[in-house]
Amino acid sequence: MPARRVPLALVAPDERARRLAAQRLAPSLEPDESPPSYLPRAGKAEWRRIVKAAQTADVRWLQHTDSAALAAYCAAFTTFVAATQDVARRGVVIAGRSSADAARGEDGVVRNPAVSIARDASVLMRQWAVQLGFTPDARGRANLGALDPYDVDDPEDPFD
Repeated sequence: MPARRVPLALVAPDERARRLAAQRLAPSLEPDESPPSYLPRAGKAEWRRIVKAAQTADVRWLQHTDSAALAAYCAAFTTFVAATQDVARRGVVIAGRSSADAARGEDGVVRNPAVSIARDASVLMRQWAVQLGFTPDARGRANLGALDPYDVDDPEDPFD
């Protein structure tokens, strides 16, 4: 049995129809959409900040299919915040807790584990930020199409 042919909804005669078709195929995250309940307070605040910024920039930027990726970014953000707060509170080096730490002779001082945790979380945040288009480079490479059908570069127009 041959595959059923489905016409492409994104090919529309005008920009408004194309936008409506795109929204039907991949609905955007709404600014008032609640973040996942498992995110801590800092992660929920970051979720809301990003969804609001994305809606301001372009309604098509973040879609419902991106919610798991956004949640992963927000979880990494939460980990980063907690780890950097720990480093700010206790410092980059802390007193070791084991006899091996004391035997090393450096007054039993060891590197704060939160330093590595913050570094790992920042790597994850950077990776998710690129995937979600949060970095200047990723935004520059994103091709969402012209938002205004009349917004085309006209070499004859001195004001364009």
